Amino acid sequence: AGPSQRSPFKFLRRSILGSGASFQCRTVAFDPHHGIFLVSRSEGDRTGGVVKVSLWDASGSEFVALHDGPVRAIATSPHGDGLFLTCGADERLRLSTMTGNSVLQTWKLTSSPWSCAFHPGSINHVLVGLSSGQIAMYDLRLPDESLPVIFQCPQKSSNYPVHSIHIIPKTDSYFLLLGATMEGPFALKLPLDPSSV
Repeated sequence: AGPSQRSPFKFLRRSILGSGASFQCRTVAFDPHHGIFLVSRSEGDRTGGVVKVSLWDASGSEFVALHDGPVRAIATSPHGDGLFLTCGADERLRLSTMTGNSVLQTWKLTSSPWSCAFHPGSINHVLVGLSSGQIAMYDLRLPDESLPVIFQCPQKSSNYPVHSIHIIPKTDSYFLLLGATMEGPFALKLPLDPSSV
């Protein structure tokens, strides 16, 4: 682009999201079904949430407060239902809706969450990477205090949080969960049908 042309990404960041010390962003997610970017943002030391920016209407943005402290991870639903997950430094995992900005479900975790994802084979299950080096799978149909299914990462040490997880569908019967800790990346082969775990 020539010097007289403006980059749309610079425009979004400067005019909508802001910049400088007051704008603290750790993670970004995009929902292709609704054309919405979700960008983590902290309002001071006590409030963390997401800024919603529409790909179709870049004239404004909306901040949604979700956590007591910074947001560590965001995941958007692959099922086109407008749901998204957030992990916070307040040791909570929240399921929220993009259209109403309402929190549908909250989990208070015993191990701090660092990453999250929706299960690719079930609209009723979500996955979260924990500071204990484990991945937990929660069933949305069960009470918030119900115990999750736990997967242990194939790492030498459990002293590092699972700071990243990514889902790769492979066949009709299983998918790969790619994750990473400070020790390095790993992969888990998991069934698409959660009831077979």
